[in-house]
Amino acid sequence: MDLHSLVFPKYCEFVKGLSCLWMINIDCIAGGATVEESKNNISSITDKWDNLTVKFFSVNLTKKVTRDIYPSNSGSGGSTESFYRSAQFLINESVNIKSKYGVFWLEDDWENKGDKSLLDILKGIDFGVDDYMPLAQQQGVSGNPGIWGSNLFKTHVFTRINDESTQYFLGNWERAVVFGNRLKGETQIRGRNHYHYSYFHDVGRAWSEKNISDKQRRLVGGHFNNGKDHAIRTFNAVSYDDEDDLRYYVGYDGEIEE
Repeated sequence: MDLHSLVFPKYCEFVKGLSCLWMINIDCIAGGATVEESKNNISSITDKWDNLTVKFFSVNLTKKVTRDIYPSNSGSGGSTESFYRSAQFLINESVNIKSKYGVFWLEDDWENKGDKSLLDILKGIDFGVDDYMPLAQQQGVSGNPGIWGSNLFKTHVFTRINDESTQYFLGNWERAVVFGNRLKGETQIRGRNHYHYSYFHDVGRAWSEKNISDKQRRLVGGHFNNGKDHAIRTFNAVSYDDEDDLRYYVGYDGEIEE
């Protein structure tokens, strides 16, 4: 089974009842599927849901990647820098948008196995602007699926990912955000309150071992696709609200065709 055919319907089910905007950044790895093919594949799933609106970007197609660990892919995808820039772009796009609940960080190789929708969860808690909701096994703040309160996101995530003096800049986006700049005395982020729901489970590694060759896994750093439906190296989703509901942005980086 294609990975996206497994996980995306469950993502859509998880956010039912909430007005959602998905912002997706797609970077092509040399020799991979086209951006348009990937857009069509994702849209074929999300278009079935009236509460979802999807916007696509390809930010790294116009930027020269300088720290590319795969030189042949420079300027497109498959590197730690392009991965960082994609996350940075979506964070910067979303930070000034009025948000009711905050930011939902999500990767496309995680499967939702929970028994409640996000709306049902939010109805049962008092989620604030400085709170954090880890949605995977790890309870602390991380790059795993989770929701950041809007103020926590703006004062920490936005600030840290744009700090060019941090040792992680253009390298490890997750460490840049979570741990910050040690030279400035920054420490690991912690929300005011943590509401933990271990709903999302990593299914990407197992799927990769079964469906993708060793060469392809090395090329995209362990993230993959099956060539037909263009699964993409993924990293984040952010959410906002301009009226009463929650909206999402989600980002992807890199793709490779079998």
